[in-house]
Amino acid sequence: MVVHVHSDSGFRRYRKEMRHKPGLWPLYRGFFVDINLFKANKERAAEIAEINNDLV
Repeated sequence: MVVHVHSDSGFRRYRKEMRHKPGLWPLYRGFFVDINLFKANKERAAEIAEINNDLV
């Protein structure tokens, strides 16, 4: 997975959180994937989100 960083301070905070709370990684991973999907194509992202909700 590729994480695009737009803010150094945000990335430093992210790395600090990951060191102290590695259990949060799946939440952050989902957050970044959602952002990238919605930037790429909002309609397609909505379809994927519905599919993912059905799987959970």
